[in-house]
Amino acid sequence: MRVKRDPLVPAFIPTVATRDDGTIGVTHYDFHSNTQDASELATDYRLAQSRDGITGHTSRVAGPFD
Repeated sequence: MRVKRDPLVPAFIPTVATRDDGTIGVTHYDFHSNTQDASELATDYRLAQSRDGITGHTSRVAGPFD
């Protein structure tokens, strides 16, 4: 499963974990909420989850923050 679907939005500091039920989780930071305002760099903390490694969903855990 591709964690970041938009190649134009940088993602960084990935962390991978699995649960006992086989669910795969990848947390990462990205600039999904960033704007053109040069005075801040809006950053989100996101979680991508999948049970089969092929399909899944991503949700924002925190942010945006600067």
